[in-house]
Amino acid sequence: MTSERTSKAWPRNQRCSSTRKPAQQLPKPRTLKPTTVVHNFSDTSISTVATQALAKGFNYSVTPSHIPIETIICQTEEAISHLPSEDAEIVRQDVARILRNSKPLTPNISQSERKALKELQANPDLVILPADKGNATVILNTSSYIDKLSNLINTPDYKPISNTPTTYLEKTTKTIMNKTSLPAAVKQTLICYPLSA
Repeated sequence: MTSERTSKAWPRNQRCSSTRKPAQQLPKPRTLKPTTVVHNFSDTSISTVATQALAKGFNYSVTPSHIPIETIICQTEEAISHLPSEDAEIVRQDVARILRNSKPLTPNISQSERKALKELQANPDLVILPADKGNATVILNTSSYIDKLSNLINTPDYKPISNTPTTYLEKTTKTIMNKTSLPAAVKQTLICYPLSA
């Protein structure tokens, strides 16, 4: 019985090779053309390098050109100000060790793309936004963007209010939550304690 079983069974390497495709046969990832992802509705012409940089999308995280050591130290000092002095010193030493051992960041965009993005960011006449639908980027004139926003606000759907209802809503929510029979720990997680108003 076992001899029949082994003769009918496939060798292990054949089973694996028949179920997996070699790397050459795998479909290549779909790359979108920058012109289909970036839509320029402004009067300013955008360079191809800037278009390629914007085509990476808003979720693409550009590595910083240098590690912001001063910012990290300031934020660490602010965060550990409430800790006991011994614990704060341990955290300081850990942060200092990590910063000393840090390596320079490898850039994930070219120098020309970085320069093009800085030029776009410095241009006050342009507004760069994600499209409402799809993973696209839209470039508009600032004046036309402000006109569109003011047209939206001036419709009868919106009206100005004299006072903000946030405080009233927070108080009513707290009173309703306090009347429930939920445990105190659950109530604390459901009620927003730092007042936003």
